[in-house]
Amino acid sequence: MTELDSLRTQINQVDKQVVSLLEERFKLVRAVGEYKRTRHLAVLDEKREAVVLQRVASLCHDQSLVTSLQVIYQTIMDQAKEQEENL
Repeated sequence: MTELDSLRTQINQVDKQVVSLLEERFKLVRAVGEYKRTRHLAVLDEKREAVVLQRVASLCHDQSLVTSLQVIYQTIMDQAKEQEENL
């Protein structure tokens, strides 16, 4: 196995973990969506989104990745809103 193959294998292992965690996150998103739906609350919560993006920035050890991770999290939150709207 080449070094590149080894690195790709490691990426695949991380991807498996990421997918599993995202599945867990979206299960929770659906629960939040049901909570909001039964209480007639809005799907969009701009304050919450801002807090999440700030938390992502604070959790990131490599500051050169903050913008990329915030873009990824914005996409995750956009998909979460779509999930909530489709309940």
